Amino acid sequence: MALQFDDQVATLAGTVTVEEAETLSNWLKAQVALEGGNPAVNLSDCEHVHAAVLQTLLALKPALAGEPANTYLKQVLSAALGSTQAQRAPA
Repeated sequence: MALQFDDQVATLAGTVTVEEAETLSNWLKAQVALEGGNPAVNLSDCEHVHAAVLQTLLALKPALAGEPANTYLKQVLSAALGSTQAQRAPA
């Protein structure tokens, strides 16, 4: 599976397909709904995301816990999300 969830960080790895966009969206929304929820995504092992996944990230704007190695994806997401490191509250 290209998605893995750990506390408030979703790790996207390899190729993330359209089928995983809804799962990611639901998880991000659930994390935001939690008191003090501040979800982040780790894209350091992500090679490609489907446009639906990209739209989910752009719409919900999670913090970045790890930048993608793919230069184009890194530029798009860093500019859109405004941060290269997760801005998470201390536990």
